Amino acid sequence: MTSISEVEILGTTLLNNTGTATSPNISYTYYTGQPNYTASLQAATTYQIEITIGSFTGQNIAVWIDFNENGVFETPSERVGWRPGEYSVRLGGFPAHLALQPHTGVKRMRVREVWSTAANTIDPCATYGWGETEDYDVTVTPPPPCPAPSGFLAGNASGSTADLSWVAGCVRNQLERGMGCCRVRPRHRYPCPGKRYSLRAGSAR
Repeated sequence: MTSISEVEILGTTLLNNTGTATSPNISYTYYTGQPNYTASLQAATTYQIEITIGSFTGQNIAVWIDFNENGVFETPSERVGWRPGEYSVRLGGFPAHLALQPHTGVKRMRVREVWSTAANTIDPCATYGWGETEDYDVTVTPPPPCPAPSGFLAGNASGSTADLSWVAGCVRNQLERGMGCCRVRPRHRYPCPGKRYSLRAGSAR
Protein backbone atom coordinates (compact mmCIF):
# COMPACT_ATOMS: atom_id res chain seq x y z
CA MET A 1 0.00 0.00 0.00
CA THR A 2 1.20 3.54 -0.66
CA SER A 3 -0.44 5.88 1.83
CA ILE A 4 0.38 8.30 4.63
CA SER A 5 0.05 6.77 8.08
CA GLU A 6 1.17 9.63 10.32
CA VAL A 7 2.14 13.30 9.99
CA GLU A 8 3.92 15.15 12.79
CA ILE A 9 5.62 18.54 12.99
CA LEU A 10 7.99 18.24 15.92
CA GLY A 11 7.59 20.85 18.64
CA THR A 12 4.00 21.68 17.63
CA THR A 13 0.52 20.29 18.26
CA LEU A 14 0.21 18.68 14.82
CA LEU A 15 0.30 14.91 15.22
CA ASN A 16 -2.15 12.95 13.08
CA ASN A 17 -2.03 9.16 13.09
CA THR A 18 -4.49 7.72 10.56
CA GLY A 19 -3.00 4.30 9.81
CA THR A 20 -2.60 2.80 6.33
CA ALA A 21 -5.88 0.98 5.91
CA THR A 22 -6.70 0.27 2.25
CA SER A 23 -10.48 0.42 2.70
CA PRO A 24 -11.93 2.86 2.05
CA ASN A 25 -9.31 3.94 -0.50
CA ILE A 26 -9.00 7.63 0.37
CA SER A 27 -6.64 9.57 -1.88
CA TYR A 28 -7.42 13.04 -0.43
CA THR A 29 -8.42 14.21 3.06
CA TYR A 30 -8.71 17.69 4.57
CA TYR A 31 -8.06 17.33 8.29
CA THR A 32 -9.58 20.11 10.38
CA GLY A 33 -11.46 20.74 13.60
CA GLN A 34 -9.17 18.91 16.06
CA PRO A 35 -6.22 20.36 18.06
CA ASN A 36 -3.85 17.71 16.69
CA TYR A 37 -4.74 18.67 13.09
CA THR A 38 -3.12 22.10 13.28
CA ALA A 39 0.04 23.94 14.33
CA SER A 40 1.40 27.43 14.85
CA LEU A 41 4.53 27.99 12.77
CA GLN A 42 6.83 30.98 13.13
CA ALA A 43 8.16 32.68 10.01
CA ALA A 44 11.93 32.51 9.35
CA THR A 45 12.04 29.22 11.31
CA THR A 46 12.86 25.63 10.33
CA TYR A 47 10.72 22.74 11.59
CA GLN A 48 11.25 19.00 11.41
CA ILE A 49 8.43 17.06 9.75
CA GLU A 50 8.15 13.34 10.47
CA ILE A 51 5.98 11.28 8.12
CA THR A 52 5.20 7.57 8.36
CA ILE A 53 4.12 5.85 5.16
CA GLY A 54 3.25 2.39 3.85
CA SER A 55 5.77 -0.40 3.52
CA PHE A 56 6.41 -0.18 -0.24
CA THR A 57 9.63 1.40 -1.47
CA GLY A 58 9.78 4.22 -4.02
CA GLN A 59 7.52 6.60 -2.10
CA ASN A 60 8.27 10.32 -2.00
CA ILE A 61 6.99 13.25 0.03
CA ALA A 62 6.67 17.01 -0.53
CA VAL A 63 5.00 19.72 1.58
CA TRP A 64 3.63 23.15 0.66
CA ILE A 65 2.04 26.08 2.52
CA ASP A 66 -0.27 28.38 0.56
CA PHE A 67 1.19 31.62 1.94
CA ASN A 68 -0.68 33.92 -0.49
CA GLU A 69 -3.96 31.96 -0.12
CA ASN A 70 -4.64 31.61 -3.84
CA GLY A 71 -5.14 27.83 -3.68
CA VAL A 72 -2.32 27.10 -6.15
CA PHE A 73 0.62 26.00 -3.92
CA GLU A 74 3.32 27.55 -6.12
CA THR A 75 6.53 25.60 -6.64
CA PRO A 76 9.16 26.30 -5.51
CA SER A 77 8.18 29.50 -3.63
CA GLU A 78 5.52 27.82 -1.44
CA ARG A 79 7.12 24.39 -1.16
CA VAL A 80 8.56 24.34 2.36
CA GLY A 81 10.13 20.88 2.30
CA TRP A 82 10.58 17.62 0.44
CA ARG A 83 12.31 14.33 1.00
CA PRO A 84 15.22 13.84 -1.43
CA GLY A 85 15.40 10.42 -3.02
CA GLU A 86 12.86 7.64 -2.68
CA TYR A 87 11.80 6.18 0.63
CA SER A 88 12.93 2.65 1.30
CA VAL A 89 11.84 2.64 4.95
CA ARG A 90 8.58 3.29 6.71
CA LEU A 91 9.53 6.53 8.45
CA GLY A 92 11.08 9.63 6.94
CA GLY A 93 11.91 13.03 8.37
CA PHE A 94 13.04 16.24 6.70
CA PRO A 95 13.27 19.96 7.54
CA ALA A 96 10.57 22.43 6.49
CA HIS A 97 11.77 26.00 5.99
CA LEU A 98 9.36 28.91 6.38
CA ALA A 99 10.02 32.09 4.43
CA LEU A 100 11.49 35.15 6.13
CA GLN A 101 8.50 37.42 5.63
CA PRO A 102 5.39 35.49 4.49
CA HIS A 103 1.84 36.70 4.99
CA THR A 104 0.80 35.73 8.51
CA GLY A 105 -2.47 34.09 9.54
CA VAL A 106 -4.20 30.75 8.92
CA LYS A 107 -2.89 28.99 5.80
CA ARG A 108 -3.53 25.66 4.09
CA MET A 109 -0.66 23.16 4.27
CA ARG A 110 -0.53 20.29 1.78
CA VAL A 111 1.34 17.01 2.32
CA ARG A 112 1.66 14.75 -0.74
CA GLU A 113 3.02 11.22 -0.97
CA VAL A 114 3.52 9.95 -4.52
CA TRP A 115 4.94 6.63 -5.68
CA SER A 116 7.81 6.50 -8.18
CA THR A 117 8.10 10.27 -8.67
CA ALA A 118 11.11 12.28 -7.52
CA ALA A 119 10.14 14.36 -4.50
CA ASN A 120 11.38 17.65 -5.94
CA THR A 121 9.22 17.16 -9.05
CA ILE A 122 5.92 16.30 -7.32
CA ASP A 123 3.13 18.59 -8.48
CA PRO A 124 0.88 19.82 -5.62
CA CYS A 125 -2.30 19.47 -7.68
CA ALA A 126 -1.71 16.93 -10.48
CA THR A 127 -3.40 13.51 -10.56
CA TYR A 128 -1.15 10.52 -9.87
CA GLY A 129 -1.90 6.81 -10.08
CA TRP A 130 -0.57 5.96 -6.62
CA GLY A 131 -0.29 8.16 -3.55
CA GLU A 132 -2.18 10.26 -1.04
CA THR A 133 -2.74 13.94 -0.30
CA GLU A 134 -3.53 15.41 3.11
CA ASP A 135 -4.38 19.06 3.81
CA TYR A 136 -4.11 20.83 7.16
CA ASP A 137 -4.60 24.36 8.49
CA VAL A 138 -1.56 26.00 10.06
CA THR A 139 -1.19 29.44 11.59
CA VAL A 140 1.86 31.38 10.41
CA THR A 141 3.07 33.88 13.02
CA PRO A 142 5.59 36.75 12.66
CA PRO A 143 9.33 35.94 12.73
CA PRO A 144 11.32 36.07 15.99
CA PRO A 145 13.05 39.35 16.92
CA CYS A 146 16.34 39.95 15.16
CA PRO A 147 19.33 39.68 17.55
CA ALA A 148 21.64 42.66 17.73
CA PRO A 149 24.91 42.50 15.77
CA SER A 150 27.95 41.48 17.81
CA GLY A 151 31.70 41.12 17.65
CA PHE A 152 32.49 44.63 16.45
CA LEU A 153 36.22 44.87 15.80
CA ALA A 154 38.45 47.67 14.61
CA GLY A 155 41.98 47.06 13.44
CA ASN A 156 44.83 48.55 11.51
CA ALA A 157 43.86 51.98 12.75
CA SER A 158 45.91 54.98 11.72
CA GLY A 159 45.34 58.68 11.85
CA SER A 160 42.76 58.58 9.08
CA THR A 161 41.79 54.90 8.38
CA ALA A 162 40.60 51.77 10.19
CA ASP A 163 39.41 48.26 9.26
CA LEU A 164 36.00 47.32 10.71
CA SER A 165 34.28 43.90 10.97
CA TRP A 166 31.29 42.41 12.86
CA VAL A 167 28.94 39.43 13.10
CA ALA A 168 25.42 39.94 11.80
CA GLY A 169 22.52 39.23 14.15
CA CYS A 170 20.34 38.03 11.28
CA VAL A 171 19.44 38.85 7.72
CA ARG A 172 15.76 39.66 7.26
CA ASN A 173 15.99 40.75 3.65
CA GLN A 174 17.65 39.33 0.61
CA LEU A 175 20.81 41.35 0.28
CA GLU A 176 22.30 42.51 -2.98
CA ARG A 177 26.04 42.95 -2.87
CA GLY A 178 27.58 45.68 -4.94
CA MET A 179 29.98 48.60 -4.71
CA GLY A 180 31.08 47.74 -1.19
CA CYS A 181 27.65 47.76 0.43
CA CYS A 182 24.40 45.85 0.75
CA ARG A 183 21.08 47.12 -0.55
CA VAL A 184 18.29 46.20 1.83
CA ARG A 185 15.77 48.56 0.26
CA PRO A 186 16.19 50.52 -2.98
CA ARG A 187 16.81 53.85 -1.22
CA HIS A 188 18.90 52.61 1.69
CA ARG A 189 22.41 51.22 1.54
CA TYR A 190 24.16 49.53 4.46
CA PRO A 191 27.56 47.87 4.88
CA CYS A 192 27.61 44.11 4.43
CA PRO A 193 28.20 42.28 7.75
CA GLY A 194 31.08 39.85 7.75
CA LYS A 195 33.05 41.85 5.19
CA ARG A 196 36.11 43.96 5.99
CA TYR A 197 35.94 47.67 5.21
CA SER A 198 38.63 50.30 5.18
CA LEU A 199 37.30 53.71 6.15
CA ARG A 200 39.13 56.90 5.40
CA ALA A 201 38.48 60.04 7.42
CA GLY A 202 36.21 62.44 5.62
CA SER A 203 35.03 59.86 3.04
CA ALA A 204 32.38 57.88 4.92
CA ARG A 205 28.68 58.79 4.60
